[in-house]
Amino acid sequence: MLAPVLRHAEGDAARKAADAALVRLVEDSAAPASGPSDALTEREREIMAVMADGATVAQAAERLVVSRETVKKHLGNIYSKLGVHSKMQAVALLRDEGVL
Repeated sequence: MLAPVLRHAEGDAARKAADAALVRLVEDSAAPASGPSDALTEREREIMAVMADGATVAQAAERLVVSRETVKKHLGNIYSKLGVHSKMQAVALLRDEGVL
């Protein structure tokens, strides 16, 4: 007489465990994937947006109201964080990630 009740309870526990696993899977897949661009500051993203529009260092400095040396310093930090060696590589990587 208890056997059907126990089988039902075991099945219910298995369904709850499967539901919980499915919820975790969906939540994990919904979380944004992290990439190298996550390490960039908001200002570094602004600089890269201006550079991606084709601006020179001097033009970027003028648009952002900073010195050319400041833009160069930011670019060096950006390249280091992204693991690239040029503006073109940085722009390509950020476009691939959907940042630009």
